[in-house]
Amino acid sequence: MDFLQKNDLLEETSIISETSKGHLATLAQWINIAAIVSFVGLGLSVLQLVLQFVKHSSGYSSSPSVVDNIGQFVIIGITLLLNITLFNAAKFIKFGIDGSEQSYFNVGIRNLKTYFKIIGIIVIILLVIFMITLIIGIISVSIGNGFR
Repeated sequence: MDFLQKNDLLEETSIISETSKGHLATLAQWINIAAIVSFVGLGLSVLQLVLQFVKHSSGYSSSPSVVDNIGQFVIIGITLLLNITLFNAAKFIKFGIDGSEQSYFNVGIRNLKTYFKIIGIIVIILLVIFMITLIIGIISVSIGNGFR
């Protein structure tokens, strides 16, 4: 990992105390656990997708639409990228704390920031879709009741 500029976390200009380093090390462990659990969930999703294809190919179920398949692959791809980002965040934060190198720590925090920024954008998009669906549902019920 020579591509990172080497700086010492223990320099006199460092504002990270030993207590903060302990908290950050614990944070990195929990981030790592969350990433591993997410990878397991992703593996189960892929297994479900494979079983769905097997079930379809053996004639036990109707075929899923192309849009469903593309949507599932997109969701799996986005989830994989998010899990890798989360896992790398934990790894670099741990490298930065263990090796007392600010550059590793900065990369880890930047990965964590990217992860939460993407999760935030996804949540906002889902909330907007939910609100639009709710409004359409309310309008359709109002129109339906108006014709009685």
